[in-house]
Amino acid sequence: MQKKKKPNRITCPCCGQEKGERNLSRARKGLPEINGLLVCAGQHQEAADPALVLLAGFDRWACDDCLNSGRAIAGEPRRQRQENIMAHEPEYLAFWDKSYRSCLDCGSAFVFSKEEQLFYYQQLGKSRLARAVRCLDCRRARRETFRPARELGEMLEDGALRSEEFRQRVVDNYRLLGREDKARYFEKRRPDET
Repeated sequence: MQKKKKPNRITCPCCGQEKGERNLSRARKGLPEINGLLVCAGQHQEAADPALVLLAGFDRWACDDCLNSGRAIAGEPRRQRQENIMAHEPEYLAFWDKSYRSCLDCGSAFVFSKEEQLFYYQQLGKSRLARAVRCLDCRRARRETFRPARELGEMLEDGALRSEEFRQRVVDNYRLLGREDKARYFEKRRPDET
């Protein structure tokens, strides 16, 4: 009497539950393919079910239950930034809320939401090697500190002071950046000087 072979099962990194082959159809569709071979993180598989081998090797996928319930969002590896092949950093096949212990700036625990991750890695094209180190409020505050410098770069691109109001905005931005010397310089300039 032959023993029945148990179906291959792997643990979903999103929900932490063991899942069988039938509950992985959406994750399989996300695996990148080159010439009929499934490819992920530099691995090539020609096994009868290479998807299970590949999915077991990394933690950036979610089972059908997580994807269908909305707990996770399917990722599109082709829209994610390609890194150095030597880095072997796998693609995100799914995104789900990830909890972090402490924000680098304020020290509070925070969640990097699945929507933020999707935007960060696919829309902005950020490196898959990057991880969130600040909570959303601190990320916004940090971006705001760079606003005056970014605005100055755009304003002074051609070097011309177009109007008195324009000149005053340049002076105000230099003061926000703590560059009193530059603020005084631009206070003395007339708008029509180049």
